[in-house]
Amino acid sequence: MSSTNPGDVDDLLVAAGRGDARAFELFYDQVAGTVLNRVRVLLNDPAWAEDVTHDALVEVWRTAGSFSPGRCDAVSWSAALAERRASERLTSAPVRESGGGTRTGCVPAVVDGLARLSHDQREVFLRVQRQGQTYLAVAKAMDISAAAVRSLACEAVTLLRDVLADEGTDPPSRPCDSVG
Repeated sequence: MSSTNPGDVDDLLVAAGRGDARAFELFYDQVAGTVLNRVRVLLNDPAWAEDVTHDALVEVWRTAGSFSPGRCDAVSWSAALAERRASERLTSAPVRESGGGTRTGCVPAVVDGLARLSHDQREVFLRVQRQGQTYLAVAKAMDISAAAVRSLACEAVTLLRDVLADEGTDPPSRPCDSVG
């Protein structure tokens, strides 16, 4: 993202929520790279990451009217939506089995991975990935620092990546790069 003031990005998304297509174009130019980098944390396939980012930003356009700048910033809101989509893509993707076959979904691997997380890692991961909460919101809810939330999220993604790799999926290659 460029050096645009985060409040300006919030204003662009609010304007987009009122139907201003030009505001959304400017918003997209400001956040697409950041959102893509956040999605790449979860996915190991650049094409997948681009598809998920595109789909998520289309959804951001469609739902921009529900954005509330008082609750979180526009970049975090958009990135959380994209990360949820990436997580959904991971849990619904075909998984290679030894012997060349595939089975539908990697839900058993994800469930196994979630069971291996500490309570705090699991809570942070689910709040961020499934509920779309920002690190700051999770920090307030759990009464810990945002840095601790980021660390727990990174640890959770790393462990889940390792579990998925053991199950024969294509896990994220660098789980904690660009997480913020």
